[in-house]
Amino acid sequence: PGGGPPKPQMGQMRELKVEDALLYLDQVKLEFGDRPRIYNEFLEIMKNFKAQEIDTPGVITQVSRLFRGYNKLILGFNTFLPEGYKIELKDLPVEVPVGVGGPMANQPGPGGVGGPSPLGVPGV
Repeated sequence: PGGGPPKPQMGQMRELKVEDALLYLDQVKLEFGDRPRIYNEFLEIMKNFKAQEIDTPGVITQVSRLFRGYNKLILGFNTFLPEGYKIELKDLPVEVPVGVGGPMANQPGPGGVGGPSPLGVPGV
């Protein structure tokens, strides 16, 4: 018999505050306000997760894929994960979503003005 408090079991839900969940949903809605399909798909994923139709690794995969390139939202999703699960920055692919500019967004690309051509051939 060991001393000390019992350790939380893997998969046990941590206490989720309603305010945290609503704040996160607002962030998702703000980010994808012009693309309601993504927001609605997120709600569908959450509904399936709550109904236990998908497991925790499955929900992590689906949310990471849906929000690819939006690392702040993906990492914010940790709020909803059970004890023992955590999405970390090192687990995420490094890419910038299409249409989101970084410091070089308006700089000419290798093919001249406007960046690389849609065909991937410089200068075409």
